[in-house]
Amino acid sequence: IPLVLAERASNALAGIYWILSLVGSMVLFIHAYRSNPLPTVRQKLRVTFLGVLVSVLPLLFVMVVRAGNPDQAIPGDRLATLAIVFLPASIGFAIARHGVFDVERMASRGLVYAAMTSLFVILYFVAFFSLRLALRGVQGLDDDIGTVLAFLFVIVVLSPVRARLQDRIDRWIYPDRYATRRPLHEISAMLKEARGPESVEEQLLRAMERTFGARRAAVYRPAPEKDRFLLSRSFGLEEPERAHAGALGHHLLDSAFRHGEPLLREDLEAELPYGYLPAADLEALRILDARVLVPISTDSERLSLLVLGPREFGESYSAPDLELIEAVQLPATLALENALFVEERRGHETLQREMEMAQALQKSLLPQVLPRLANLDLAAINRPSHHVGGDYYDCQIVPNGGGRDHLLLAIGDVAGHGVPAALLMASVQATLRAEAHAGRDPHHMLGALNHQLCAIQRPDRFVSLFCAELDPWDRSLRYANGGHLQPILVRAEGQVERLDRSGLLLGIREPIAYEAGEVRLSPGDVLLLFTDGVIERGGPDGTFGEVALQSFVARYRHLSAEDLVGRILEELERVEPAGEMDDTTLLALKLL
Repeated sequence: IPLVLAERASNALAGIYWILSLVGSMVLFIHAYRSNPLPTVRQKLRVTFLGVLVSVLPLLFVMVVRAGNPDQAIPGDRLATLAIVFLPASIGFAIARHGVFDVERMASRGLVYAAMTSLFVILYFVAFFSLRLALRGVQGLDDDIGTVLAFLFVIVVLSPVRARLQDRIDRWIYPDRYATRRPLHEISAMLKEARGPESVEEQLLRAMERTFGARRAAVYRPAPEKDRFLLSRSFGLEEPERAHAGALGHHLLDSAFRHGEPLLREDLEAELPYGYLPAADLEALRILDARVLVPISTDSERLSLLVLGPREFGESYSAPDLELIEAVQLPATLALENALFVEERRGHETLQREMEMAQALQKSLLPQVLPRLANLDLAAINRPSHHVGGDYYDCQIVPNGGGRDHLLLAIGDVAGHGVPAALLMASVQATLRAEAHAGRDPHHMLGALNHQLCAIQRPDRFVSLFCAELDPWDRSLRYANGGHLQPILVRAEGQVERLDRSGLLLGIREPIAYEAGEVRLSPGDVLLLFTDGVIERGGPDGTFGEVALQSFVARYRHLSAEDLVGRILEELERVEPAGEMDDTTLLALKLL
């Protein structure tokens, strides 16, 4: 009886041990499955997970009941054992459907690995027993310690040898997968033929399709704001899919470029905290069915991100495949960097031609020779900055009937730079001259110009403009100002006045009635029209503002108009070097 009780207790403990082992394994498996953030891993394990539940739960139930009451009869308990068949069936389905294991590789390696395993088992035992026998001759060394040392030595020494031999066998079984020189040469040749970034991307995608049999892939390029990449080229995607996979955020990009080498999607997501990637990035990866992420970058710049989708026949990307992809990174980086450099250089050349054309157009709009009238001294200068700005001035004789010609004066600043600003300037000049020759007063001229500009549907349509008409016979100056700087009038005795009647910038809104102003000039008076580039100078001596300009003109009012303009330019260059000057335009009139 004691023996029977002991046997029952032993069986009960063994049953409890197996029950706890099964329950613990199930709990760990369920926890790993439910907490895994990888959609691809969850998809591959779903069938296996269900197969494990169906196969283990019936057996677990029988074992629990038998552990509590060994004599309890359980109908159909043999069927619980038969349910175990679902476990290998589910694993087999996962292998065939989702490629959990590379069956082809397992089958191909079978015989060779069996022979290698047998050889290494023999080698392990021979090395172990030989070393153990040798250590027994060491005086004072305990036999158990000698056994442990022999075992550790065999493991440490022979494991690297086994790994190296396994790599040699892999290369022997799959020579094509390790022969990267030829496909690398072909891909490099394709990339060299590319012209322009788009062509490089197209050739790169074509190479991925031909070499690896990728069924879909995409190339992402930096957005202007640099914190995300936008879809540039792809294949295997429908148009709605392209729209939903159109951008990748910086969380994903930072992780991919931090590695620098081709990265399996599983490895990328496994190292990221749960919920780290935004939903938009996960959706893009899902649509692409992304398998490998390939960052293409220089030491200082992220150029693009290549995302490879599934391969034909569901084959996974092997270690040799990743080695070849990594080898392609360098020629792809060089080709794309060179294409971007050429594109940037062409862009600079195009911009330079546009700037030269704008400069020529702007120069043609300005008066080549100032008009000559009795008792009037005129001088003007326009010095554009490195970029063609919108400074404009005009000075023209306008017939007024009865032989009394008037003098049209205008100065302004057109919004923008380059060709658009020059074209807008030409439009302003044409309208202004047409209105002047039609006998319009200055405030009516501004009203017509404002109406014309408000009709232009562009954000850079705004113009500041001061225009005036001088009657040399009675020395009256009628003027109107559309948001420009107020001209400075210095009387012969030195008093400073400002022509302060002003209105809104042209092109803001309509209708606007611009206020008319009038002032009468006397011999010795100096009138200076200028743009903001004259008074917005900052240098080591401070800013040359309007107050300083007024004092400067008053101090040198006795000079001729040309000499006065020259002295002002000298002062501006002293305050701020010419290389840093903004657009500078001055128009000086002095009555003699």
